[in-house]
Amino acid sequence: MKLLKYVSFLCLSWMLLLGCSTTEENYTNIKKYYYPLDSLTNGGKVYEYRPVLNDGLEAGSSDSVLSNYSKLEYFPNQDMPVLVSTIYDAFCRQSGIYRDEIVKSGALQIGVKLLEYPNEMTDTAIGTDGKIGAANIYPFEVRDSSAYAYELSWKSGLDTNGKVNIKRVRRFKGFTSYSYKGKTLECVEFEVQERLLYQHSLDGDLSREYTKVERFAEGIGLVYYTLFNPLNEETTAYELLDIYEMDQLIEKCEQLFFGDYPR
Repeated sequence: MKLLKYVSFLCLSWMLLLGCSTTEENYTNIKKYYYPLDSLTNGGKVYEYRPVLNDGLEAGSSDSVLSNYSKLEYFPNQDMPVLVSTIYDAFCRQSGIYRDEIVKSGALQIGVKLLEYPNEMTDTAIGTDGKIGAANIYPFEVRDSSAYAYELSWKSGLDTNGKVNIKRVRRFKGFTSYSYKGKTLECVEFEVQERLLYQHSLDGDLSREYTKVERFAEGIGLVYYTLFNPLNEETTAYELLDIYEMDQLIEKCEQLFFGDYPR
């Protein structure tokens, strides 16, 4: 199914979204585990995520195991502070632009533009605006098993006969740890129950349900997550490799496609 292929590509690129002090009603503030917004102004930063590979698979051996990149830039407007996330796929092409408003209770998604490419050889994209049904991306206050709903739908720009709906329920699972560059960091963990529905006027409907994991580290933000690929029914884990300026991503992309292939 053509639509499934395009949706799978978007899902793999994305995608793709806090001091611990106890407040009344047993809520815990986890804002310090969210992205350090003040450090993401004036051009922002790029977060590079690499797949967690098994011993028999060498990084760079196929397109499906290359890094994904997220450029995060914060605009601290007093009326509506917004975090803009630009997602780059393994071919260094923009695959999605997400706008999240930062409010007292957390991050709420207010805009989505998805970018689809006819094939892997082109950098000319077709843009599609997503429709947000439920906007919860990240809560600043949680309690045990707190759940937060998110919903997004869109019509494919490449296949006008199809549309996609994604529903997510993020559930706070508690605190854990994560090692980044040799340092152990405290994290919060979310379990994500996700349902994807593909509706196609010619090929019929197809739905998938699965569970994902997200971990956010203090002072950094998202450091670990899993993605489900509807094409092969497999889940891949990604871990934060590095954080750097946009100029470095440009250099990496030039090396990847115009220099020696990294191994």
